[in-house]
Amino acid sequence: IEWYFNERYAEQIGPFCEGFRCVVGGSKLLRTLVTAEQLEKIICGVEEPMNLVAIRQTASVNGWSEQDKEYLEMFWDVVASFNQDECHRFAVFVSASTRTPLKGWTDFQLQVQKNGEGDERLPTAYTCFHLLMLPRYSSAEVLKTRLLQAIHETKGFGLN
Repeated sequence: IEWYFNERYAEQIGPFCEGFRCVVGGSKLLRTLVTAEQLEKIICGVEEPMNLVAIRQTASVNGWSEQDKEYLEMFWDVVASFNQDECHRFAVFVSASTRTPLKGWTDFQLQVQKNGEGDERLPTAYTCFHLLMLPRYSSAEVLKTRLLQAIHETKGFGLN
């Protein structure tokens, strides 16, 4: 047990802890303003159910034309139909994390970029940028099937 919790990562965690203490360890102000639980939430984030309304408010779309407006509505409807587990997986797919951003889901800043057309293609994502590369599909059913297929096949970075 001692090895598992203390020695296994000692080489990596030692310099991290030293640096952390140098930056915030001596701050009396920080200790009076922030509890340990609050500091954990600031550093790690919290896991709250995805708020699609908040995400949609700040989302941007790239490469879509005026004629694609209906299709984008269909995309939002499909994501809104996801259950909690599917929403969780969607968040991991586009961001590699299930944690709520520090300022809440409005700070998620999802980008939905058009990525060609074709029912055989799968959506892809650039997680560092919360960028969803979404092909245009022929129907809502194909859109939902491909999106679910993509989000169920992802692993994220395993940092949650």
